[in-house]
Amino acid sequence: MNITLEQFQKEVSAVNNEVKKHFEKFETHKRQLITDGIVDIQEYYNSKIKIMWLLKEPYCDKENGGGGWSMTDGLLIRASGKKKDSSGTWHPIIYCSHGILNNYMKFKEIPKIKNNSKVSLILKQIAFVNVQKLPAKTTTSDKSLKKSYEEHKEILLKQISIYRPDIIIGGGTLNMIKEDLEIKAENELEFGHFFKGKQLFINTRHPAQRKIKREEYINKVIARAESFKEIYN
Repeated sequence: MNITLEQFQKEVSAVNNEVKKHFEKFETHKRQLITDGIVDIQEYYNSKIKIMWLLKEPYCDKENGGGGWSMTDGLLIRASGKKKDSSGTWHPIIYCSHGILNNYMKFKEIPKIKNNSKVSLILKQIAFVNVQKLPAKTTTSDKSLKKSYEEHKEILLKQISIYRPDIIIGGGTLNMIKEDLEIKAENELEFGHFFKGKQLFINTRHPAQRKIKREEYINKVIARAESFKEIYN
């Protein structure tokens, strides 16, 4: 990253404020913004590979599902090992990120979270972003997500620009952003992956998917990052 930590912190703070301002016009007293972004700015800045997960929308199990909380604050608690719910989503994210950031270590080599909670500390080195940042249901329709993207794409693309990730891992979200990123034929890789400049975009299912075994899912993401490491290194 070719800027100082102090400048990066200022830019991140500014875009976070822009996110809040943008969503004010979409909020109601029953449906409020769930903020996302970089979990720990200094840890992310110092990470040798900057990973951003791009998912669809957040589910809120708060009473009445009204939102109004911070995803990154929750992930900091999870990084400490004190939060253990929603493992179907977060454990694959932790294992994939840990593997990539530890010399592309495969699933069987990574200590299991239940035996070593320090594995979850890897969350402090990532960014986590949702296309829609207002609370949603447990399932997402393509139609509603497309509408959300069109409403919020300007601020989403600004987050990507400011966070400067080396790798973006999309859980069913990459197809909708390709056109706005001006992805051309020469940028296309196999299986829906693509790159622009030195950024690699890994196309995969949502981390909580049940189509394939967790180990296979994690190893595929890690292997894809390793296969194209020359692009972003």
